[in-house]
Amino acid sequence: MLTPLLSNGLARGDILTFDPHAQNEAFNNTANSYVYEALLNLNKGKVQPCLAESWTSVPEGFVFKLRKGVKFHEEEPLTAEDVAFSINRALHPISQFKTFTAGILGAEALPNGDVLIRTINHSPVLLNQLAYLRILNKAWAEKHGAAAPQNFVAKEEAYAAKHANGTGPFKLQSREVDIKTVFVENPDWWNKANKVVNVTEGIYTPIKSAATRMAALLSGEVDFVPDPATQDIQRLKNNPKVKLQSGPELRVLMISLDQMRDESPYVFVDGKKTDKNPFKDIRVRQALYQAIDIKMNSRTRANGVLTGANA
Repeated sequence: MLTPLLSNGLARGDILTFDPHAQNEAFNNTANSYVYEALLNLNKGKVQPCLAESWTSVPEGFVFKLRKGVKFHEEEPLTAEDVAFSINRALHPISQFKTFTAGILGAEALPNGDVLIRTINHSPVLLNQLAYLRILNKAWAEKHGAAAPQNFVAKEEAYAAKHANGTGPFKLQSREVDIKTVFVENPDWWNKANKVVNVTEGIYTPIKSAATRMAALLSGEVDFVPDPATQDIQRLKNNPKVKLQSGPELRVLMISLDQMRDESPYVFVDGKKTDKNPFKDIRVRQALYQAIDIKMNSRTRANGVLTGANA
């Protein structure tokens, strides 16, 4: 995935969209986080102020006091109307961020410039959720027909998918789908004094072929590859010009069996569709369970997540 150390990196897949409420996918969310910000941040599991400098619990939900002096990339000042618009946009039926809007009834701008987020209850988890609901400029979105999120599932073309206007540390300079995405530093970022890296430009290039990605890394054409192929790990470890970093990944994977229907459209025997669903037989399900090496699959595996040449 993209990291704050990005200067020129590539991976197998491209960023999906820059509409901050259209596609809830980890890699895509990371890319959006350099352009868009939220009311709050999560740092090692702890909630921290971001666009909101403080918040208060009230009977209706939570009231957020916005940070002063924050501007969007196109110079518009951040307002309570922008925040309320963005939270309500994330609640839109098309939005893919339902996970992070659970318990939220809506948001409204208050006369004093604060924002009220109405909730079903005062769950403390709500503050964690808000770290994933990014804020965009209301006037900009309405101007470009982006008042509602892009319907990514229906493959809708949308201005906000290839353009962005956030408050984050980087601006989206250019977007060529499946070719190249360029980020440039936001010189007016409100938190620039606390910036921890010296990157002023980031170029993300998707290349599907693992061999081509490795060749680009080893030749110095790119600075790092976030998803090296497993078969290349040892080769990279042996290269003194490459720094390999790895760590555990938190994921939940499940196998769901279609066991309710007498006939399943997903079951084939010897490549041919069968009129009898074998998963309705408990013996078949038990056989599949017993075929899994539970001990091996429960281990935490360190997987290569960032590889840099000449690091």
